[in-house]
Amino acid sequence: MGLSLTQELVNLHGGKMEVESAFGKGSTFSVYIPVGNSHLPENQLSIEPGGPVEDDIDVQYGQSIIDEAKRWAAQDQIDSLQPLCSSFITLESSSSSESGNAVLQNKVSIPPSTRGSRILVADDNEDMRRFVKGVLLQFYDVLEAPNGQIALAMAIERKPDLILSDIMMPGLDGFGLLKVLRSSRQTRSIPIVLLSANAGDKARVEGLVAGADDYLAKPFSPKELIARVHTLLDNARMRVELEKRVKEVSKDLMDSEERFR
Repeated sequence: MGLSLTQELVNLHGGKMEVESAFGKGSTFSVYIPVGNSHLPENQLSIEPGGPVEDDIDVQYGQSIIDEAKRWAAQDQIDSLQPLCSSFITLESSSSSESGNAVLQNKVSIPPSTRGSRILVADDNEDMRRFVKGVLLQFYDVLEAPNGQIALAMAIERKPDLILSDIMMPGLDGFGLLKVLRSSRQTRSIPIVLLSANAGDKARVEGLVAGADDYLAKPFSPKELIARVHTLLDNARMRVELEKRVKEVSKDLMDSEERFR
């Protein structure tokens, strides 16, 4: 799925992908994207003649992707990435703005009952964390964790109202984090949503059976993310209120029995 999306994006930028594979040794995928934008159709360019090439937000977004690619690349390949930085940032600026502002453009709103809730996002992919945080910050207080171990510590210390966790993370993965959280009295009631690029029914069922409250397959739309988060938060709030009411009624019944003895 990731390769298919990558190839589609590369084609949109007028580039190409190549692969070299050797049995027992592995595969190397290479992406080539032309510098500049003269090779692109005019209707695909969002930059007006004479206008700024990119704003600070887009530069930071594009640079974060370059920085992450550098961490993946071997040290002797890092220098070869530099010539692509400026063009990549320029080309990425349009799509990043669209994805980051999609919720605002579609005027998505939620009832006030869950606004201001604290959400913990655990994902080792910095770009994905930035996207999810950008969507949720319109309504919620968002915490970030780059791996499961840090997410566990933050869940205990900061007590979030909901946790969004990627499944594939180094060290403590999403399933491991879920298991630990569900085994602790302090965190067992926190709603947990697993995020994964595996959209098959088997993966979804496995996540729900493991104890997740919901399972969201990548890529997902901002509207779907906010709708699911709001629903889980609202259900959790009503469950807490119901439990409180049950305790109050139970106490009243016990007091009544004591009076009639």
